[in-house]
Amino acid sequence: MADMINKTVLSKFSVADFGRAQMLVQIQKFYNKKAAQKTQVITNDYKAQINSVNADGDRWASVRDKIQETRSVIATTLGRAKSILASLDNMIRTVNKCGQNTEGYTNPQMYAASFDASLNGLDSTASRSSTVPNLLGIARQEISFPTGINGAKQTVKSAFLGSDYHIVDSEGKYWDLDRQAKILKRYDDYPDEPTSIVGNIATGLRLDDMVGDAITFTVGPDTATPATFTGTLYRTGMKLLDSWAYEGLATTAGRQKALADLNMAKAAVDLEVRRYQLAYTTADYYEQIASESISTMRKKTNQLTIEQATAIQKEQTALSQEYQMSSNSIVQALALQNQYSKMLSPLISSRFGKSLVNILT
Repeated sequence: MADMINKTVLSKFSVADFGRAQMLVQIQKFYNKKAAQKTQVITNDYKAQINSVNADGDRWASVRDKIQETRSVIATTLGRAKSILASLDNMIRTVNKCGQNTEGYTNPQMYAASFDASLNGLDSTASRSSTVPNLLGIARQEISFPTGINGAKQTVKSAFLGSDYHIVDSEGKYWDLDRQAKILKRYDDYPDEPTSIVGNIATGLRLDDMVGDAITFTVGPDTATPATFTGTLYRTGMKLLDSWAYEGLATTAGRQKALADLNMAKAAVDLEVRRYQLAYTTADYYEQIASESISTMRKKTNQLTIEQATAIQKEQTALSQEYQMSSNSIVQALALQNQYSKMLSPLISSRFGKSLVNILT
């Protein structure tokens, strides 16, 4: 009976030890859960901030891409405008050379052909381009690029730097210029009813008189059946005419008119070159701002990521210290209990202790 009582008393200490060990496990689970919750709160907070910064970064990236796309169009347009400016300089030289009498020999037909070829090339550079939109063509177009992520933008409008013209004669008939075919054709109803009356730009037209926009000209002047017409001249773009309208560059008056029109066209194109240069510089400036903003967003994201890791580490350190203090208290309690157990063990195992236990039981 005494052995059974002794076993029961000692068993109480074993059960207590086991309970306290279980308590340590539960405390550890509690702090692990608490650490996970704290980590999740911090992660969610920084995730929201990082997502917001990344969203701004994505918007700036979209702005930069659009600016770069637009800047490419502007750069191509600027190059073509400069090419047109060079063509005008070449045409001016052609007219000047035509007026120079070298040992009594001149060949206005040769210079007129060169003049017309340059004009055709100039108009082709402006009108026919794979660049979209074509800011130098006859159709009105524009291109825009964003200057920030809040909807502000810059717009660049087109300007026709080619040259085109048509004539409406005194009978109301429309004369259309076809540069590819190198002809001026009469229409009863444009563009559906062309007539057979056609003048070749190089050899089949003669200017008889032109005062302002009023023009008199002859089709087939060197044929057996020349035909003279009067009408109103309409110009678009650089308002340049083919050499026949400048008397084939064969006269001083014709060359002076050609030079006057060329100089006006050159001033207009030079202005457009400057405008596109400014547009390119502006686009380049805003592209740099967008790139710097993207870099700033990336740095901010990295900083927030570091701050998040630091905050989590700080919280986990604090919880670890708190857990350590709690577990130390439990361990100390267990150690004290073990000391009491050792102190009481001789008493419990002695005859007096057994008798006392028997009496108590």
